[in-house]
Amino acid sequence: SGEKLVFQLPMRVTSKGLAHGQSNATVALNVALAESYVLQVPFKAVVSSEPSAEQCKLLINASEALRGVIGQEVLLKLSARDVDGLPTEDNSNFRIIASIRRLREDGSAELVDDITLEIYHEERDIYVVRLVPSRLGNFLLSLRLVQYGESHDFPQLATLIVDECPLGYVELDDGYCGCPSGKYFDKAVGDCEPCPRHTSSADGESECNVCASGFYRDLASTPATPLSCKYCPDGAVCPWNSTLSTLVLKKNYWRLSPMSMELRACSTTSVTPCDGGPGTSPDGYCAKGNSGPLCQICTSDDQFFSAPTNQCEDCPSAASVAIPMLVVVGTLVAITLFSKERCTTSFCTGRRPTSTEEGALSSALTKFNHYASQMGLWAKLKIMIYWYQIVTSLPIIYSVSFDVDYFTLTEPLASIF
Repeated sequence: SGEKLVFQLPMRVTSKGLAHGQSNATVALNVALAESYVLQVPFKAVVSSEPSAEQCKLLINASEALRGVIGQEVLLKLSARDVDGLPTEDNSNFRIIASIRRLREDGSAELVDDITLEIYHEERDIYVVRLVPSRLGNFLLSLRLVQYGESHDFPQLATLIVDECPLGYVELDDGYCGCPSGKYFDKAVGDCEPCPRHTSSADGESECNVCASGFYRDLASTPATPLSCKYCPDGAVCPWNSTLSTLVLKKNYWRLSPMSMELRACSTTSVTPCDGGPGTSPDGYCAKGNSGPLCQICTSDDQFFSAPTNQCEDCPSAASVAIPMLVVVGTLVAITLFSKERCTTSFCTGRRPTSTEEGALSSALTKFNHYASQMGLWAKLKIMIYWYQIVTSLPIIYSVSFDVDYFTLTEPLASIF
């Protein structure tokens, strides 16, 4: 009727079921005067809600574990929800704190602080948890909501499995990843770099402090450099990180001590008394039953070293020596008895020689000595004896290896001279 009605209507509004933020709403009013009217009264509702730890959700599949690689970030999103499970945007009155623990083999867990872990607000109700693993293992991520001086744990946990090193890195014993052997971590480059020539490194080392395979250095205390790491000598094998004392001698080689640089071949044939190897003493390079220089001494008192065969052989028995001697003596006796029947001199009959016979023998010896002296026979005989003594002792004195034929010719003479 054109009349203006003014009235006040008290209302109680609840935010239950309304998400955080500003939204339009309408209230329907039934007005009964002369006639019934339905008035639509529009208004704006501004809902301010706060998150609830029980309702906040990690946006992941709870049945699957997260996978990570060392040095590469893992992003995990979560939604901040209020008590009704609806998204909330207000982040001024609360904080979300994350912590991570490493699971041990016995089922217990230890808190770790060497993993990059941070949380930031992305948009509306979405928050991002950023992790950068620095070691291998299985980890458990837990979140806590801090609000008005109180803290509440999120009921939902996340499992992170880190079982892969970055490309070009290897797993270390302590669970971390590092540069492989033969490389070092260059801080200036921020990556693994090859070691300088002749040098190497162990897994995870930040410097090249040993010699590479095929090279050696004098002492373990000697810094490994391209100059101090020398080529492996002939007759030896130089494994990784070799020093002079740890050289592995090849078969058929011997040296006086682990600190000797002179490696000697023990034989020129396929049979050798020297086994080589990483000996810690001169006898350590010898085959079983051998010792001494070039392993040419037999450890058993019942054996002798045979140069032609390059091995220890059993000493001959007494019978094997006595029988040939008896044969020789018997032969001489038989010859004497046979000759006695035809001999009439005092040497054969056993009678005392006459003065004539003694004079004849003395004259014959004098003439032989005279002719031998004129011809230089005694000096030549001495020279020959000395020469044979030197020849038969050359292999022992100078540690020289000769052919088998040499020992075949000189061994009989060695027993005489």
